[in-house]
Amino acid sequence: MSKRLLVAVFLACSHFILPLAAHAAPVVPSPQFPFTGRVSADHVNIRAGQSNNFESLGVAHKGDELVVVGKQYSWYKVRLPEGASLFVKMDYVKLLAVDVAQVTADRVNIRARANTTAAIVGQLVRGDQFFIKENKNDWLWIRPLAKAGGWVREDLLEFKSSQVPARSFADPSDAAARANAAQEGTERQRAAKFAGLTAVADGQYEAQGILARATTALDGFDGYKLTGAPKGEAHPVFLAGDPAFLDGFIGARVVVRGTAKDEPGRDAVTLSVTRIKLSL
Repeated sequence: MSKRLLVAVFLACSHFILPLAAHAAPVVPSPQFPFTGRVSADHVNIRAGQSNNFESLGVAHKGDELVVVGKQYSWYKVRLPEGASLFVKMDYVKLLAVDVAQVTADRVNIRARANTTAAIVGQLVRGDQFFIKENKNDWLWIRPLAKAGGWVREDLLEFKSSQVPARSFADPSDAAARANAAQEGTERQRAAKFAGLTAVADGQYEAQGILARATTALDGFDGYKLTGAPKGEAHPVFLAGDPAFLDGFIGARVVVRGTAKDEPGRDAVTLSVTRIKLSL
């Protein structure tokens, strides 16, 4: 075949091949981990594993952003947001502060619920420290940490950015983080103590319940206390006042008013009574 004929054949074929190449679908690279993803549906469960059968650790809503750190099958692994359901059994830790605990066993499971049959979402080792969100009897509800993650279906998260925010969990070994956690714990304790009181005018508070004597032997306080509070508060309300003024109301349901004092080291508030009346 002559060179002139070969050139003619090549040009003829190029007429069909080049347009196909020009219209080929672009190749979209897979996102590199970690990345920030945006939730694309309403009420999306963050699961304890790569299946809808696993417990929900929390719920994300359309537009929420999650940091994606990996993928298995059709599920993305994500950093857990504050408030996620994470529990550690108290038998294997010791308290270092009101809101900080340290692992005392070789390996301790982080579970999705406060029971030993719940899914394991992470594991801690001896010496690891973590922040406590709430004490649940024999279990600690803990704040999110690096060693626990959740799972979201791939079709419910869309890529937003390769830029990711700083870790959303604090490190208990960081002094500033521990100070902040301690302050939050103190504020929560104070709020719990004052839960049975209603703020009224002039910086005073009101509380109601059945008036009873309080003794140092039984209550760690010598004076009076309110029992049977209608809100069912766990923290008692102690009362200080003139016995001649208060003794006549013992055993009666009353409403008292006075100035409140948050006693250091005591799991209660003391109300210095300025007014008392029967509660109908």
